[in-house]
Amino acid sequence: MKDFLRSSDSASKGAALMIVLAFVVLLTGLAIAYFSRTTTDRQLAHSSYNDTSPTCLLAARSTLSLGVLSGNL
Repeated sequence: MKDFLRSSDSASKGAALMIVLAFVVLLTGLAIAYFSRTTTDRQLAHSSYNDTSPTCLLAARSTLSLGVLSGNL
């Protein structure tokens, strides 16, 4: 084990380190892209909900008003 750690083959150790570093960078990039997309989707859904809610209330109120008016006539 000590011979392995003191190996003079530093090129293979450097290559292994670069491969591990590339995987870490790739996984970090994927995680950032995932969280960025989910944040954007959540903001869009929240915005859409806020736009839809008053529209639905207005439609329900107008339907109720028309029902009351037609009942009175």
